[in-house]
Amino acid sequence: MASSSSTSRRLNPKPRVKSGQVKCKRVDKTPNAEMLAVLQKFSVLEQIDIRRNYNLLPKVIMSTWRECFKHLDVHEFQQQLVGDALLQFLHKMRRHFTSVRFKSEQLQEQLNILDSSGIAELPAVRDCEITWDNSVEDNSTQWPLHALPKLLNRLTHLQVHMPVQVGFIEHFGQLKTLTLHEDVSREALTAIWNGCKFLKRLKLLGHDTPNTIGISQCLELRELTLPVAAFNASSAFEVLQMPQLQLLQLQQQQESTEATTEAISLVLRQRALDIHSFQLNNSQLDGADWLPKLELHRCSHLKSLMLINCQFHELDMMTLGSLQVLEQATFSQCSDLTDLQVLNFAKTCPQLTQLHLLDCPQLTTKLLYNLCEWRCTDKMGDPPLQLDLGNSESLKEEFNLHFLLQSTLELLEMPRLEYPQLQHVQFLFLYPVSK
Repeated sequence: MASSSSTSRRLNPKPRVKSGQVKCKRVDKTPNAEMLAVLQKFSVLEQIDIRRNYNLLPKVIMSTWRECFKHLDVHEFQQQLVGDALLQFLHKMRRHFTSVRFKSEQLQEQLNILDSSGIAELPAVRDCEITWDNSVEDNSTQWPLHALPKLLNRLTHLQVHMPVQVGFIEHFGQLKTLTLHEDVSREALTAIWNGCKFLKRLKLLGHDTPNTIGISQCLELRELTLPVAAFNASSAFEVLQMPQLQLLQLQQQQESTEATTEAISLVLRQRALDIHSFQLNNSQLDGADWLPKLELHRCSHLKSLMLINCQFHELDMMTLGSLQVLEQATFSQCSDLTDLQVLNFAKTCPQLTQLHLLDCPQLTTKLLYNLCEWRCTDKMGDPPLQLDLGNSESLKEEFNLHFLLQSTLELLEMPRLEYPQLQHVQFLFLYPVSK
């Protein structure tokens, strides 16, 4: 029996596997419908190039993603990707997103998606925006906000469109810029003052009156936007003593002319010597008759003045006082500004070098002759006064016809500035605070 078995093995030997070879199942190389749809978008020559360099595809795709998808908007990606495709994409890109946008009403759902993608943090994200749909009921859930500081542990810029009732912002240890579009609770603000030690720019744009007590703890704060209503005698003292403050913007909402002028006066009383630039949008105020009461001549370092949407009526510009060091003045969208008012204003500014007259329809070509005559009589030898005539084709045409050979006026061509619809008063201060 043993001999028979041995003979059988010799007649039917088992196939031998060569050293180094592994038996594998043949892989189905038929492309699926999705892959075929992608490949058909390329020419045959391009397909050959792809086949030749197929081993580079993963790196090329990642490089393309890093270049094209720096911003993470989970809602938008949900519209394009579903299931595992979304999770894999987010996981691969977790270290490369530099900004992120969340929808407050879907915040917990979006955080769950990131968690399912294996994302514990987004280390490269520096900018975050949280949007808010105030038409959706019960969309101000606050507790998911507490997860954001751990997820975005290197955040420097934050913009929140929803009301903030809880403390979480103070845990962003590197935050430098913060914009809050809706109302903020006193507790949340107090936490910000105590925790955001590197904050440089802050905008509080809600309709409520924010409590700014303690804001001076933000020692690095340089730019601040507040509602006019929040800037009263008690808050102004603390705000204006901040050593690094360079820009103060007061937002006009429904305040009266008296409230706005009182806020401006508070700044002038405490920081007149430090004001480098003053900008006023007057569209919500009653005329400009109150301007002389500001006594802007006290601002001995005022270099730039911008007046927007001012109705001057028959105001004598001489009553503004002498602005001894003013170098640049802008009148924009001042519908009743006259030639005589511009001339008298220029005469009160001995150092004026630039005059911007934008969308002031009452100005005529007579202004050019009046300015030229005055400069030839009183300012001969001084550098020319540069005029920006905006979109006034009649004034520019007159200048090009009759004023190119004189040396007292010079036409200044500048790109048009688009002033935001946001109503505000703005002060730019010298640095640091004068003692």
